[in-house]
Amino acid sequence: VPIEAIAEIDAYRDDIRPSPEREASSRLDYRRLLALIDALPERRGRIVRMRKLEGYSQREIAAALGVSESIVENEIHQGVQAVQRAWRDGEAVSAARLAAFEVGGGGA
Repeated sequence: VPIEAIAEIDAYRDDIRPSPEREASSRLDYRRLLALIDALPERRGRIVRMRKLEGYSQREIAAALGVSESIVENEIHQGVQAVQRAWRDGEAVSAARLAAFEVGGGGA
């Protein structure tokens, strides 16, 4: 394999790798997501975590927790809606703080 081909592969690999800033942002977003899931009622949070983060099927969750699949489905729906709502609310608060900061001249 020509050395140029190896250099091209390395350059391509660098192009598809996220920047350190993007990696840090993704980690923060993931921590925020976990905190929002943890804020759900205990059973709902556990079901959402099992389904969305751990990849269990609704049937597997129902069997593990001794509840019906319809309960699992409802808990997932309610939990995801609550997390999405809380995420949007957090985004709105951040945007408002940023706007206030910019209007105030950056705090200087």
